[in-house]
Amino acid sequence: GAEKRRKVRALKDENCKFQEKWTDEFFFVLNEISMKPVCLICQQTGSAFKRSNLEWHHTTVHAGFSEKYPPGSNLRKNKIEQLVTSFKSQQKIIKKKEASFEIAWILARHKKAFTDAEIVKECFLTSAEILYADFNNKNAILKQIKGLQLSDTTVMRRVEEIGKDIRQQLMADLSAAPCFSLALNESTDISDFSQLCVWICFPKKELFCKELLCLIPIKTQTKGEDSFTALCSQSTH
Repeated sequence: GAEKRRKVRALKDENCKFQEKWTDEFFFVLNEISMKPVCLICQQTGSAFKRSNLEWHHTTVHAGFSEKYPPGSNLRKNKIEQLVTSFKSQQKIIKKKEASFEIAWILARHKKAFTDAEIVKECFLTSAEILYADFNNKNAILKQIKGLQLSDTTVMRRVEEIGKDIRQQLMADLSAAPCFSLALNESTDISDFSQLCVWICFPKKELFCKELLCLIPIKTQTKGEDSFTALCSQSTH
């Protein structure tokens, strides 16, 4: 009847968004970066906003936790506050790191020097002083900007990590692809040094992707035979 439909609708509503009461019941909070529920005790991420899933995790993985911290007790409340504070501190660190990664990625895409990151930070701070002059939390905003790690060595590490991640994603896509083809293009760099650009083409779901696989230096001539030898030599490493 109507009462049953209301219960079903209420259950669907509860399973489509995070409920604050789940923090007290199952020690889960919403990760504002991934927008998924995460366990405060073990940091494991839940796959969906489903009460049954979070309850199963808490009662199975952390069996006996409610005995140590009884529901409704001050002991449980204090433990939750402690874990939430620790989690929020971790999130702030992650957000700062994510911001520095984004800046490093922009500099790399535009082929800018890593030292330019400090200039970006200076611009950021100067504009924030003006744009947020009338904001009550201006000092908090400036503190966050000043905390960004953007030295040239840090940006270099960020770009290297981005490169490794892109490489891993490409290898995963190639492993899943039913076939691929290679396209070779000879070119020279700014020092007039010959190199072979290797492009790889492959299907990915409904898309047809073309990605730069690698650059191979050519120490001899740039004939077709030399390009083939260089490519075969690279594939053995």
